[in-house]
Amino acid sequence: MSTSMTSATTYSMIIAGVIENYLKNEGLSQSDLFERTRITQPTWARLCRGQSKLDVEQLFSIQNAFDYKVSDLIGIADDVIKKANIDGIKIIPPISTQNGKLTKTDGVAIVAVAVLAYMALKATR
Repeated sequence: MSTSMTSATTYSMIIAGVIENYLKNEGLSQSDLFERTRITQPTWARLCRGQSKLDVEQLFSIQNAFDYKVSDLIGIADDVIKKANIDGIKIIPPISTQNGKLTKTDGVAIVAVAVLAYMALKATR
């Protein structure tokens, strides 16, 4: 019996993809993000894997550090979400881990942040 896989992502992964795209366009690195926002590398990695959520404080620290309005960030993310829905990518809650292993992902293939960053780039053109 074959199992059908559904492509999926989380809202925070989409936001992370938009931020990754912004950093690249501005000639900035993840290190700049970490230094300016106090978001740690492990936290960012969990966001990019869909295992954590961005909170309001983190969004506003990004806005203050890079002069990138939260409303603009959300607007681009909304465009990516619309594109993801058209492409059949499901938006799911953050993925849990238990003993280092993913849970609740039966039949779901997580879309990488790199793909979402590419979709964000296309959404801004």
